[in-house]
Amino acid sequence: MAEARQAVALYPSDPWALALLGQCLQRQRASDPVGARRALERAWTLDQTNGYFVGLLLDVLRAQGDTAAARNVLEWSWWRGAPVERWLPDGPSMTEEARGTESTAKPVPGTAPAAETPRGGGVPGSFLAGRQPIPA
Repeated sequence: MAEARQAVALYPSDPWALALLGQCLQRQRASDPVGARRALERAWTLDQTNGYFVGLLLDVLRAQGDTAAARNVLEWSWWRGAPVERWLPDGPSMTEEARGTESTAKPVPGTAPAAETPRGGGVPGSFLAGRQPIPA
C-alpha cells in the first residue's frame, strides 16, 4: 500500500499508479471501497480505452451495488473504443431520443409525472455523475 501511495505522490496523473492504488485499497484486509472507487475512476478517466481499468472499476462498482454507474462506464468505454465486448457484447442500448423515436404520449390527466432519477446513478461527488464524458 505504501508503494502505491508513493507512486501516486510521484506521478499523480499516471493511470497505472492510480489503478495500483485502487487495487490495493479494494483488496486489502479492511478494504476501502470509496477510496478504491475514487482512484479507479481517476485512472479510467485518464485512459478510458484501457479494458484493464474498466474491469477494475466495474469490480468496485458492482461490489458497491451501483449498477447504473457500471452501465455508464461500459457505455462510455464502448464509445471510446475500449475492448468491453465481454461485458457489453451487443454495444450500448440506445435511448428513444438517440433513435429519433421520442415518445409522443401525452400525460394522463390527474396523474403525477414520473419522478426523474439522478443522472449517473445519483452518486454525489462521483466522477461518473451525468452522461457527459469527463475530460482527462
